[in-house]
Amino acid sequence: MALPAPGNPISASMINTEADRSSSFTAPLSGNSSTPQVGSLVKIYSPPDSSVDQNAPHKFSEFYSKSWNGRNSIQFKQYYYNSSNSFPSATQACVSSAWYGGNGTTVYYTGILGVGTIFYTTPFGFTRYSFTSGQNYSFKTAPNSTETLAITADSLGVVQSYSVCPSLTAFWTANANNPRNAPDSFMSSQSACAQRYTYSFNYFAYHTGVNTQPVAGDFVYLDQTLTVPLMATNNLVWYQGSDTASYVNYGEVINRYAFNMNAGSGSSNLNGPGTVKANITDCSRQTIFLKRSGSVPSILVQFYYQASIGDAVNLTTNDILYTDSALTTTYPTAQTWLFDAGTSAKNPCYNTISCPSSISLNSSGVITNKTCNINPCS
Repeated sequence: MALPAPGNPISASMINTEADRSSSFTAPLSGNSSTPQVGSLVKIYSPPDSSVDQNAPHKFSEFYSKSWNGRNSIQFKQYYYNSSNSFPSATQACVSSAWYGGNGTTVYYTGILGVGTIFYTTPFGFTRYSFTSGQNYSFKTAPNSTETLAITADSLGVVQSYSVCPSLTAFWTANANNPRNAPDSFMSSQSACAQRYTYSFNYFAYHTGVNTQPVAGDFVYLDQTLTVPLMATNNLVWYQGSDTASYVNYGEVINRYAFNMNAGSGSSNLNGPGTVKANITDCSRQTIFLKRSGSVPSILVQFYYQASIGDAVNLTTNDILYTDSALTTTYPTAQTWLFDAGTSAKNPCYNTISCPSSISLNSSGVITNKTCNINPCS
């Protein structure tokens, strides 16, 4: 609230209280020189914090109806990326892992933060914070804030550049041989979904945007510093991802999907190289029931296969059938399995009437032959 209007009592304690200082704080009106000294009442109320005239002579009546705008606080972090102890680029200043250690250094400013804003070391003093000119720093209003700012400021504490960091979403990906390398790539969504991983080979990758899974136009990076993009060699390359940290069967990853990348190096064009294409394939399981040839009595066995294959009618040579929903176990011996072709695409063979048909599997569960009897049944 503003100080009293003209004609009302006014005092140093009132002026201190308005400026968020202790009412008993000892401070001269302006000091002994023509220029108000730091810490004096007149200096505290200088622009942009207030509008008290800074030209001598000074008197208490100058404070009538004045208000102290106060200073905002914000924290910044220096990421020890190099010898300058700061971020060499705006994208690296956006790294959220820099804030895992808790609070940063607090600086103060007045008004709306932007280019030209001045950072001070205290909420009242006029000592400016000295930054390394041209270097980027990571700013947050609080360590747990969802918004990160990349800011450069000079040695006089003046903001030179200001940008809001893009949001990043973490997801799981994997490399079967070395989790520190780029994730395994595949030439089809089917192959990507077929690969089985345990949590020990998984690590976080990061995509722009707020969706759980990467979507078309998102950039994908292998680090939070946005310096290692996921690079596809051509537009046919697929990768496996997972949006969960839950595991089954001794640490096997579940809730998996396959995503397709545009080829080329990183690009600022959201539809260009280095971005996710429109294709996202769920790696969930499909199931069918088959009966073993020659078995008496005829017993149905449930098999599972990759959801990316689609309906069972799409099953063909070299597809794999599993005996468990985790898609890790196959039938131990080569075998021919029987089923009736039906009028639904959910059947391995599509026909207008039910006809006995067969699928042959080798000892690895790979389909080596599919025989579809068509109308009339043979």
